[in-house]
Amino acid sequence: MIVKSTSRRRPSALVAVSATLFALGLSASAAALAAENGAPLNVIVEAARATTKVVGRSDIGAPIEQMSLRAHVRYSDLDLATSSGAATLKNRVSDAARLTCRDLDKMYPLSDADPQCALRTADEAMPQVNAAIARAESKARAKR
Repeated sequence: MIVKSTSRRRPSALVAVSATLFALGLSASAAALAAENGAPLNVIVEAARATTKVVGRSDIGAPIEQMSLRAHVRYSDLDLATSSGAATLKNRVSDAARLTCRDLDKMYPLSDADPQCALRTADEAMPQVNAAIARAESKARAKR
């Protein structure tokens, strides 16, 4: 699962975030290679942070960039066909969303924090979670 947080920042912050996203992208590629039958073994969670600054220019006229942060949440160790496995994945997604939003706040302390970041991020990842659960349930039914 990938958690992505987004914030609008000046270009100088772009380098640090780009390096982080590149590193996270490498782990996404590894997860994609490990996918079983073409189905991913992780869910991508992407968090966005709202800003009150004007999009395009900061208060001092510097360009404002929208930055994001992602994290992978693996579930290959879970049986998603069970209610406990599905609940565990949902908890992992919520935890990853919370931690990614917190990390984004640490990386960009001068912008306004978004109190709804973690909730919105987890909600945006739920279609991936639900699809993974549906695949697992379908596969379990087919084995019966």
